[in-house]
Amino acid sequence: ARVNTCKDPLTPDEQKEVDRAWEARANKKLVTYTHNNRTYDVLGEDAEALGKSGREGWLKSEVINCYLRLLQQRDDALLAADPRRGKTHYFSSFFMSQWMRVRSGRVKEGEEEELKRWHRNVDVFSLSKLFVPICHDNWHWTLIMVDFDNKIIRYFDSGRYTDGAMYLRAMKEWLQKEWRASQQGKFPSGWGTLGTTRDTPKQKSNCDCGLFLAFSANYLSFGAPLDFSQDDMAHLRRRMTIDILHAKIYEGSPAKQKSVTWAPQLEPAAEASSKPSKKRAAPPRRKP
Repeated sequence: ARVNTCKDPLTPDEQKEVDRAWEARANKKLVTYTHNNRTYDVLGEDAEALGKSGREGWLKSEVINCYLRLLQQRDDALLAADPRRGKTHYFSSFFMSQWMRVRSGRVKEGEEEELKRWHRNVDVFSLSKLFVPICHDNWHWTLIMVDFDNKIIRYFDSGRYTDGAMYLRAMKEWLQKEWRASQQGKFPSGWGTLGTTRDTPKQKSNCDCGLFLAFSANYLSFGAPLDFSQDDMAHLRRRMTIDILHAKIYEGSPAKQKSVTWAPQLEPAAEASSKPSKKRAAPPRRKP
């Protein structure tokens, strides 16, 4: 895996660029990007949230999806340069909520067809990794990673508020459904699921879950160790801002792209449970 350079300092000019973006008018368009043939805007108010702390610093879907789109762009370029690298794909934050409605039968007319758009041009079972962001009722972000090489579906919750069992089951059911739809016979055996583990970085605030999601996906796509913490969040807010403004994930100098080896700790985190921890209250819900 390549060394991740997210912690590299920003240049003085980049620092100023970030400050200007954080102070931009709320309705000013800073970046426009396309995902699944739809166009989305990142506005001044979205960038402003990256510069805030507390509940005002909670990241909306526009920011999360834009950053994941940049990760997709980077990974596609790396794959083109080295075909031996496994394919990765990043679903939109809207995928899981739509699939949960379809799965429960509470689907609206046309919603099941709309769900298929998220992966219409993706050969899911040719992937090495699939990343699925999950937004919990506009108050918390978590992440699912489907590791096709090792046949495991993993869940990452930086807040330790849930073990993700419901979402892990839902993700496996979706994979089984897609396998049947492709007429490939019986779904392969040997697949497992794994909730939040001890090496999952833990947030100590009520607003940084989106940052933990985004940079977990960034690091995991490289197979790099999840060696960031709450102490890095102020810098990573700036790093994410400049990456979005430049429409490119910073990768550092070629000399820094050396190899590292990481052995993940697969023991479940002691704090994980199916309900909010009794020791630490869940963050307050945000209004949709």
